[in-house]
Amino acid sequence: MRVFRVVVYLGFLLACRELHLPTDPSGCGTDEGMQGQVNGTVFTERGSPISDALITIAGRSSRTDGAGRFCLEAPPGPSTLEIDAIGYVPATGQITVIGTSTLRAVLPATFASRVLFGRVLDACSGRPIAGARVGLPNYFVTSSSDGTYVLAGVGGGTTLDFRVERDGYKTIGPGAFRLFWAATARDYLMERAW
Repeated sequence: MRVFRVVVYLGFLLACRELHLPTDPSGCGTDEGMQGQVNGTVFTERGSPISDALITIAGRSSRTDGAGRFCLEAPPGPSTLEIDAIGYVPATGQITVIGTSTLRAVLPATFASRVLFGRVLDACSGRPIAGARVGLPNYFVTSSSDGTYVLAGVGGGTTLDFRVERDGYKTIGPGAFRLFWAATARDYLMERAW
């Protein structure tokens, strides 16, 4: 059994925990008894932390502190994320909880702004993928060292030719993607191209 320190970013950075992964050659084993934890921070579009935001993951809730940080236990695997804060547009979307995950979330103040945020992760190991291009062919961002990305200014309600690319991994897309919410969370799990 190998032990890795994992930080998952959903809009904010909090503590790290150890993730125990089996040492089998595929690296795709799981620890059935493992409980996940999501640490994160909620920000405005200008980068200021949002305090007292309600975070709900898989039916469990917590509020952000004065620095916009939260910590919430969640079952491993895909979960629905909801974020609600007075004076901001609510966010919703799908995230993948793997061990201890860190998230950085961004909430716009109006429905006129559209923000897509989340993480790019290795589909087998759950590790963050840095340097992945996330977005449209002519408008994209690059995932950071912790796998997080924030793509702001995306048109809402229209179908987008969305893709996620990284050397050494199979490209996700191009594919039709509709952004209905002003703030949407979406994690991408990339498979190795070997």
